[in-house]
Amino acid sequence: MDKKHSIQYGPKNPFGKIIYFIDDLNMAFADHYGTQSAIELLKQIVDYKKTYHLEDLEMQIELKDFLICASFNPKMGSGAISNRMQRFMTTLAISKPPNDTVTGIYKRILNDHFKKFDKKIQGMADGCIEALNRVFQSVLNEAKLSPTARKFFYKFNLRDVSRVVEGLLMTKPEF
Repeated sequence: MDKKHSIQYGPKNPFGKIIYFIDDLNMAFADHYGTQSAIELLKQIVDYKKTYHLEDLEMQIELKDFLICASFNPKMGSGAISNRMQRFMTTLAISKPPNDTVTGIYKRILNDHFKKFDKKIQGMADGCIEALNRVFQSVLNEAKLSPTARKFFYKFNLRDVSRVVEGLLMTKPEF
């Protein structure tokens, strides 16, 4: 953010916008009174487009041309954000696609890539994706590989499947 005028801050580009992304907006737990102070501060900034100077609390700082995007994980944190904050947001819920849809997408991508290869290799695309899907499903269902407080990095998702397919897409017919 750049200082535009004495109390006005905004993006460096006069025609641009600043986009703030907040991951896990619902991680702030509600206090004794049911408020989430971090979210209430954010709500104030979004609502009034102003905040206060840290050293001189009587001086307001005006914020221009900004947009706030946030993600929300219903399995983590307090599970909800206040309705006062939610009214400023557009809520989109995206569910996990069915397994056959995901495998169909990856099969189509890999089949298209393998068109340049020998006939023996072309027939392997569907089998590769089926095997990849079986391994992915077994990893998801394996209790030893579930995320815990100590092993929080054991979080497997479609991004891992995409990385394997990406590696297969790096193959060349010459080898």
